[in-house]
Amino acid sequence: MLDVAEENIERRGEPSTRGIFYETIRGANASDKEWQRNKDLQTRQEAILTKLQERFPTKDSLIAYLTEICVEDYKKHQEYARKHHFRPREYNVRGKVAGELFERFVSAENDVYDLYAETKHTDPLPTDPIQKLKEEKFIDVFTNPEKYGFQHMEYFNIPDIPFIVTNEGDHMVLRAVAEVKSSDHLDERLYRQLLPTGIRQALVFTLERLNSLTQKEAIRRGLSGFGQGKEMYMLRDFEQIVVMTRDVNTHDKEKLIATRGMEIEEFHDFRRILEGRHPDSPTIIINSSFNRHELSALFNLVFNQVDEKFKASAPQNLKY
Repeated sequence: MLDVAEENIERRGEPSTRGIFYETIRGANASDKEWQRNKDLQTRQEAILTKLQERFPTKDSLIAYLTEICVEDYKKHQEYARKHHFRPREYNVRGKVAGELFERFVSAENDVYDLYAETKHTDPLPTDPIQKLKEEKFIDVFTNPEKYGFQHMEYFNIPDIPFIVTNEGDHMVLRAVAEVKSSDHLDERLYRQLLPTGIRQALVFTLERLNSLTQKEAIRRGLSGFGQGKEMYMLRDFEQIVVMTRDVNTHDKEKLIATRGMEIEEFHDFRRILEGRHPDSPTIIINSSFNRHELSALFNLVFNQVDEKFKASAPQNLKY
C-alpha cells in the first residue's frame, strides 16, 4: 500500500524509489525460493527502502546524487594527482557508483534498525533529528575540512557511517564507525584503514580540531553545537564495523582477505583484526540485508544514466 508521499509522486508520473527498487529486488529474486519464503527479510528490506525514499523520493533524485558524488570524487582525485605530480589512473565510475549505492542502502538500514545496537544486542537509541544533523556535520568536517577552515587531510581514511550516542548534556560520544564493502573480499586498503594509524587516528585528529574551537569560533565556522563546552569524545572501547553483503560468508576471516599487495606479516595482522583479536583495533564484521545479486540489479537500474551525466561533466568540462 502506498503512503501519501508515494501517492503524490505516482500521481506526477514519477515512480517512487521504494516502489521501483522493491520491484527490482523482487525481480532479482524471481527464482530464489529462500528469499520468497523469508517474509521477515522482505519486510525489513521494504522498511529500508521506505527510509531511503525520504532522502531520494524518485529514481532521478538518486541518479543526480550519484552523479554529483562521482564528479566531486573525480575532482579530488585529479587535484591530489596534480599536487603530487603523477598521472592519475582512469577514473572508476562503476566502482564508485556501486560502492556509494550500497553505502546509501546500509545508511538507510542503520537509520531504521541501529546496526550498532543490533550488533551489540542492546536496545536501539531513540531517534534524535538534532543528533542526526550533528552526525552528518561531523562526517562533513571529516570529509571536507577546508570548508570549515581546517587544513585538508591528504589521505582517504574517511569512515562511511558514524555511530554516535549523546552522553551528558551537550557532549557526544563516538562509539563506533562503519566501513561498507560491496565486494566479497577485503583488501589492503581496508587493512590500512582498520589499523590504529588509519581511521582511528584520523578521527582522533578531527575530534581534537573540533574540541579546540571556542563556541564563538565554532559558530563562525558553521559548527554550532561543537567546540569547547560541547566536546565530542571517542569511547575507550571504540569499535570499527565492517558491513558486507548478505550473501558473503563472514565466518572464515582468512578467506575474506584479498592478499594482493600484502606481506605475509600484514596478512596475519589483518586476520587478527578481522577476528577481533587485535588489541588496538577492535573490529566486527556484519552482513547487510541486501546481497550482491540484488545490488547488481539495482546498480543496473541507475548506472547508465549516472555514467552519461558524469561524462557530460567530466573529464573535459570540469573546472578546477
